[in-house]
Amino acid sequence: MNVSPPYKYTPGYIMLPLEQDIQGLNDQITLFGDTYTLKKEFHVTLIYAGYLCSQYSSINEEKILRVFNKFVVHNGVEEVTYFPEYRLVTHPDGRKSIIQKVEIENFNELYEILSDKLGMVIPKPVTHITIYVNTGQGIAVETEDKFKKSFELRV
Repeated sequence: MNVSPPYKYTPGYIMLPLEQDIQGLNDQITLFGDTYTLKKEFHVTLIYAGYLCSQYSSINEEKILRVFNKFVVHNGVEEVTYFPEYRLVTHPDGRKSIIQKVEIENFNELYEILSDKLGMVIPKPVTHITIYVNTGQGIAVETEDKFKKSFELRV
């Protein structure tokens, strides 16, 4: 099973790819002595399907995809509002990312429908875009708690 454009599915994730205007963003920046590289592609992870399946044994990715596909037929989750809130996220393996908080239209409604159709309260992640990474890979921020534990950057 897959998702219709403009959305993208890779096992474990349902994403909204973004055409980010990167004018004015440096290819590399240094923060607290670490060098970060501008990502080559930008997206917002809408559903951390793999994470949800690992937390709830009654959920599988096929069910999540089915609910998502049905929802987006009549409700877009494509409009992005960008906020001037940036955070430094760290992973125990040493990876670090700089993320920007965003809001997605109909995101609350999507999670209400997911919760209803899957028969349990599905917690919403904090929507964000990974802008810079210290390695080639970003860091999943699946929970609000993980977002709150990241370091707020003042710009």
